[in-house]
Amino acid sequence: PETLVMHAGRVLAYGPTRQVFATVDLEGASISPPQVTRLAGRLAYLGMDRTVLSVDEFCAAYVRALEDRR
Repeated sequence: PETLVMHAGRVLAYGPTRQVFATVDLEGASISPPQVTRLAGRLAYLGMDRTVLSVDEFCAAYVRALEDRR
């Protein structure tokens, strides 16, 4: 799926949803990524994939990150 983010009639971002939420500053459009995506971003220093969009994806990425740290 793709996401289009607009603000004041201008396109701020357009592209794959994972990429938009992981790399684009959306505060100007008064929206934010899903909570699980924001949490993954905060755990990126552990090796978390910051492009997760669901709880199931988060859990799988968290397990992978922990295994990679061993």
